[in-house]
Amino acid sequence: MPALQGTVPFQATSVAFSPFHEDKVAVSSAQHFGIVGNGLQCVMTLQPRGLVQAAAFKTQDAVYDCCWSEAHEGHLLSACGDGSIKLWDLGLRHNPWRAFTEHSKEVHGLTWNLVARETFASASWDGTIKLWNPLVPASLVTWGEHEGQVYDAKFTPHSATGLASAGGDRTVRLWDTRSARSSAALVGHSHEVLSVDWSKYSPYTLASASADRSILLWDTRRPNAVIAALRGHRYAVRRVKFSPFSPHQLFSASYDLCVGVWDVTPGRGGALRPDMRQLHTEFVTGLDCSLFAEGLVAAVAGTAQFRCGVRGSLGPRADD
Repeated sequence: MPALQGTVPFQATSVAFSPFHEDKVAVSSAQHFGIVGNGLQCVMTLQPRGLVQAAAFKTQDAVYDCCWSEAHEGHLLSACGDGSIKLWDLGLRHNPWRAFTEHSKEVHGLTWNLVARETFASASWDGTIKLWNPLVPASLVTWGEHEGQVYDAKFTPHSATGLASAGGDRTVRLWDTRSARSSAALVGHSHEVLSVDWSKYSPYTLASASADRSILLWDTRRPNAVIAALRGHRYAVRRVKFSPFSPHQLFSASYDLCVGVWDVTPGRGGALRPDMRQLHTEFVTGLDCSLFAEGLVAAVAGTAQFRCGVRGSLGPRADD
């Protein structure tokens, strides 16, 4: 399919394909790059004539991330700059359906449990990660071992209790939601860790992306050793995402305006020159892969633009 492009009123911060509908994608955004001002959570539909807005929810502060429910096709979470988490119901006129307000600083990352679908987790600049049930107003668990901001958290698709987090203290931490303490700290980055993602095919393979411009691959059974270091981006790597269709393909989004496509075949990861696609004229801040169409990727940037297309149609190679 040709690349589809669209815009939102504010600077885009995150993008997420619906796990239920192949034509729905959520885009979060923040006014004035999230420094001050309002936020907007949009839902777009992919149509032959382009991307069409299906819903929009205003917030009093920036929206930094969004995440679809794995249990209800019409529920969507927003991570807000005022420390709140908004749960929207696309079928209701009066929104949000729920608001969770325990974090004391910006909420920067959200993840829904892919196995135990009655829970989700949030990562905040207040240094904590919280576990939630959407039907319960108070958090179920709070973890606070990172020293400084927590930028991201991701549940593994292979377990009901496995979680990884990315911290400003340059570490990735592994958690079991049944325990009050982290099970391991992965140390390898030289600057803040901004994003993590689990392989959909290997239960022990984890990727982390950092402001040090690198992506590290880990085997969580051996947390003291890095499997591979992927280098090629010129600035901070903001997002990292494993392909849902291939065990050997990894996508990245960077402040160098590019989306990278990496071959992470064992023994070859990082050895091949990555396929870099320049999509925007501003930092690429959000990235996601469709679960329905192989190679379909969405990326958003601080220009308030977002682009959705199959790998080769996303944009020109960065070196063209």
